[in-house]
Amino acid sequence: KVGVSETVSAVVERPTGKAAFAQAKGITESQVEEVLVLEDVIVPTGSNTYLAVFINLPDANTSTTLDCAEYVGSYANLPHMGMGMDRVTDVRLSITTNITNLGIEDQDTIAITVVVKVLDEEASQVSVGGFKIEYA
Repeated sequence: KVGVSETVSAVVERPTGKAAFAQAKGITESQVEEVLVLEDVIVPTGSNTYLAVFINLPDANTSTTLDCAEYVGSYANLPHMGMGMDRVTDVRLSITTNITNLGIEDQDTIAITVVVKVLDEEASQVSVGGFKIEYA
């Protein structure tokens, strides 16, 4: 489990067996999507939180533009008053197009950077349980 203040980075292995996955699903390899999964993201329900996710951009921060090939997507949590519990979720983002645009199809690993923007005092309570890449 990784606590998040402003950014967190990790190196994640890409899955193997793309051809076998495609064959099992009855689709072509070009139809297989690679999906980045942020596992067990915990955000307080009263927190106004935004996560921006980048691949192969370890220096990404709150000033990094989202208009770049490394930006893969985001997750936002709007405050829910009175609920009193943390929201626990997995965030899934397709990274196939990004991998192609960055020309990194042959890399075995990808650097993941999550930039957290929290608009209230509960920033220290945001955490990410782990990262993985899977086929869909």
